Amino acid sequence: MPNLINTKISAVEKVTMRKVSWRILPLALTLYVVSSLDRISLGYAQLDMGTELGIDPAAFGFAAGIFFAGYILLEMPSNAIMYRIGARIWLARIAITWGLVTIASGFVQNETQLIVSRILLGVAEAGLAPGVIFYFASFFPAAYKARSAAIFLLGSSLAGIIGGTLSGLILDSSDWFGLSSWRWIFILFGIPAFLLGLLLYIAISDSPSQAKWLSEGEKAWLVNRLTMERDAVSGSVGHTGGFRQTLTDPKVLMLSLIQFFLACGFFGIAFWLPQIIRGLAEGSSNTIVGFLSAVPYVIGGTSLIVVGRLSDRKKERIWHTVIPLTLGGAIFVVVPLVSGSLVVSMLLLCVAAAGLYGSTGGFWAIIQQQFSGYRAALSIAAVNSLGMTGGLVAPYVFGLLTKYTGSTNAGITYLGIGILTAALILVLTRKRWVDAAQAVTESNSEGSILPAATRPTR
Repeated sequence: MPNLINTKISAVEKVTMRKVSWRILPLALTLYVVSSLDRISLGYAQLDMGTELGIDPAAFGFAAGIFFAGYILLEMPSNAIMYRIGARIWLARIAITWGLVTIASGFVQNETQLIVSRILLGVAEAGLAPGVIFYFASFFPAAYKARSAAIFLLGSSLAGIIGGTLSGLILDSSDWFGLSSWRWIFILFGIPAFLLGLLLYIAISDSPSQAKWLSEGEKAWLVNRLTMERDAVSGSVGHTGGFRQTLTDPKVLMLSLIQFFLACGFFGIAFWLPQIIRGLAEGSSNTIVGFLSAVPYVIGGTSLIVVGRLSDRKKERIWHTVIPLTLGGAIFVVVPLVSGSLVVSMLLLCVAAAGLYGSTGGFWAIIQQQFSGYRAALSIAAVNSLGMTGGLVAPYVFGLLTKYTGSTNAGITYLGIGILTAALILVLTRKRWVDAAQAVTESNSEGSILPAATRPTR
């Protein structure tokens, strides 16, 4: 009988999670691709925009980083609102408004207008990433957390691939309707966000119980599995608490510090990679720079998926985050030492991207497993928003270092040191973090997980 039950449960799980994955992950991935395109489009536009509007490296770095001012301030309120009114309405609102702001950015005439547009973009997009990660917690059990987060975060890599190739082509070939080619980067990257917002409103459900695309038995299995996992770690994770309790929680603060250094690496590269590549490939066209900029993202995206799946398979998070981070940070420190060789520098940038992106699935699985309920909505947003101050700081510091040294080398080293710091903090604090996947594994060894419909009612 136990074998028969386990086979049946395995079949239910397989069918249910296939439906959940195919319904949610493609939309989430597309959402993050478009979001990242809108965010990093500035880096490619700057290849020509800087000359036309008179924006120097320091001013560009400030404009890139100021995006995070509004983004950071509104992350927690955004997730609190989403918790109250549901993901369907709120995620659709986010996509529609950020698309409109990105389109408007294509019409800025000076540095001040550019800065204002970046602040408004941060306000519009606030809550997207933590909102989706929190939404995943309503549909994906612990054993699927790293791979689901990895697929979502793969959007950043895909955006780098798409953004690099398309932006270079747009810059070299499109002066339509009297508008400079760099303006079309913003316009063409903003339109899909608006359309995607409309699709989200139609296509997603707020919770498993509202998912018309799941059968009653599948809903029962999923709700029961998620409830059981919350119960398994209920003594170790936070469930309740408001803004003040969240912002003073030692776990939130420590995870935010790690996220700060990670964000320094991610957004320093996201905004400055085209400039780094241009420095390595002097005299190349924007199209060539765009194609070369896409290569590290291909490697990084592959690493993200592979390491995320390994983390879920091994039911281990810490070292699947620390080892890639250490590799990526160390390589970034080394890159400036060989900056005279385009081939060697590109190879090292690819390895560094593999390390940096490979760490993200495991890290976000760690974050998801520390909190539940309303507290999870606030805490995930708090970690992301506080940590995203790295996105505000890093592009500006990188710009200052580039302006006063005349090279991007010092900035690359700065990013590498930040990434290594994140790895070190995670190693030193590794015993703090609740591992829901391990807790559930131990719970499973004591008895089968039966669908709610087959369990006795309490």
